[in-house]
Amino acid sequence: MVVLTEDEFDPRQRIGLLSLKVLAKGAGLGWQGRSLLIINPEYGPVHRWIAVLTNVDLQADQPIPNRCGECSLCIDKCPKGALTLVPFDDHPDRREDVLDIQACLGDEGCKVCLVVCPWAKAEDIC
Repeated sequence: MVVLTEDEFDPRQRIGLLSLKVLAKGAGLGWQGRSLLIINPEYGPVHRWIAVLTNVDLQADQPIPNRCGECSLCIDKCPKGALTLVPFDDHPDRREDVLDIQACLGDEGCKVCLVVCPWAKAEDIC
């Protein structure tokens, strides 16, 4: 079974049937940044995740600790103020504490949190 990001249970709240972010973090592919995007050390926050569900035994990498440190550029530069600075190491207690999903313009093409992230590479942002 393949699970795509677009396979959303509730598109208004952007809550999926399965959290690809949780799977990506658990597989050691990145950490959850202050923008709640998964940030990969090589590709930054610019990527798309899919999951293939299988019963094959696979060896996951070690989870990557959060490397955002004191950075808050994604929060400071958000044009709609959709992000709130909430300290967390792995992930916030509730998404709603960090992100106002109704204010976020990500579905309308806003890329500010991607562009300002120090882990992003300009050539990867189109």
